[in-house]
Amino acid sequence: MGLEDRKVEKTIGDEVYSTWPMAAGKGREALLRLIGIVSPLAGKAISGGSKLEAFGSMLQALPSVLGADDVKYFCETFGPYSRVIKDGKAIPLVLATQDEHFAGRYTEMTEWLAFCIEVNFGPFFRGLIAKGGNAESIMKAINLG
Repeated sequence: MGLEDRKVEKTIGDEVYSTWPMAAGKGREALLRLIGIVSPLAGKAISGGSKLEAFGSMLQALPSVLGADDVKYFCETFGPYSRVIKDGKAIPLVLATQDEHFAGRYTEMTEWLAFCIEVNFGPFFRGLIAKGGNAESIMKAINLG
C-alpha cells in the first residue's frame, strides 16, 4: 500500500480536497518546523488567565513565530501530497496550481493547510495530549518546557 492509498478527503468551501501522509523524512522536517511555531503559542496558552486572555496572548505571539517563509514552506511541502477535485479530475496542488487556485481564497488556503497538518500530525499531537493531558506536560514531553 502506497502513501497515496491512505488519502483523506475533505470539502473546504465549494471544493473537495484530498491529502495523504508525507514520507517520513519530509514529515520529520515539517513536524520539527511546526513544533517550533506551535510551542511558543502553547506556552502563551498555559501562561494563565482566562481562555480569552490566553487566546489573545496566542494571537499576539503569532506574528513573531509564523512568517511568510513558514506559510510558503508548508504550501510547498504539502502541495505534492494533495489534490483538489475539479470536474472529476484530481489536480495536484503544487505551487503553480496554488497560485491560481487560492488567489483571493486565503480562508480556503489556511483550511487546506490545517487539513494537511491534521492528516500528517494529528495522531502525533493527540498522542501527546493523551499521555500528558495538558499543554505543560506536552511541552515537557517534546523537550520544549
